[in-house]
Amino acid sequence: MVVAALGFYIDNMIDVFNRNSTDLEKAAVGTSIVTIVGCAVRAAENHAKGTPDVVDTSLCFIGDVLLFTPLWGLGIAIHIGRFLIPFIESMIDFSQRTTPHALQKARLQGWKYLTDKAEEYLSSSEFEYQLHLQLQAELVGIMYEAAEERGLIGEEIAEMRRAATTLQEMAAINALEADALRRLTDDLCQNVTAKKDKLGNDLLESATRWMRYASYQYDENFFLNLKEEAEWKSLDSPRSLYRAMGQVWREHDLMASAAQVFSECQRWNPIQQNPHHRKP
Repeated sequence: MVVAALGFYIDNMIDVFNRNSTDLEKAAVGTSIVTIVGCAVRAAENHAKGTPDVVDTSLCFIGDVLLFTPLWGLGIAIHIGRFLIPFIESMIDFSQRTTPHALQKARLQGWKYLTDKAEEYLSSSEFEYQLHLQLQAELVGIMYEAAEERGLIGEEIAEMRRAATTLQEMAAINALEADALRRLTDDLCQNVTAKKDKLGNDLLESATRWMRYASYQYDENFFLNLKEEAEWKSLDSPRSLYRAMGQVWREHDLMASAAQVFSECQRWNPIQQNPHHRKP
């Protein structure tokens, strides 16, 4: 039993010194093997963290005092119990967290956090700004072609006007110019609308692919972490965990809870929602 308790102590010491711990935490674990002093330092450390543990502190002092009496064996047993209690509590907590209902709840809570963040980004002014920049960049080519065509129309109309000799010819040329400019404007609006539609559809398709990939990655990481935890916390075998995981996996597709994100993507494709609208 002493060896077992020492093993828990060494493991705890390595953990504390490996992570970014406070000096008081390191002092507490470093002096915990020294009677009386370790109890006082650990109590001070818990108090400083705002998590005083009266029961553990009392057991620590009682166990240390008993080490100086003929009941020293009981003192050792008390200290072993102090090390085992958190481990047992963590195992009980793990068992409670791995029921199908608890797994489903934890899984969906984590996934909701991710989808909320995605929706928050898609609703942000930063995303809107980036999207407008992308749209403007893609419209540059369309506007350049329209400007070239407008220039050609102007040149042809100018030549026709120079050759005109009557007012009737000038009126016909003016009507021809107006019709050409109207058709050019209609074509420009249709091209801009098509570009907006394409950008909106591409955005929705990309978001769908990303959400599908993210859901697979999320599930893989979620269940992988549980499997790794089960390997050293489960007293029997992780079979019950695997059954619960299978049940959770069958009952709910994470993509179903991503509808809000997709509705946010639809917001950036207003033309698709109003097919009769044909103006840029």
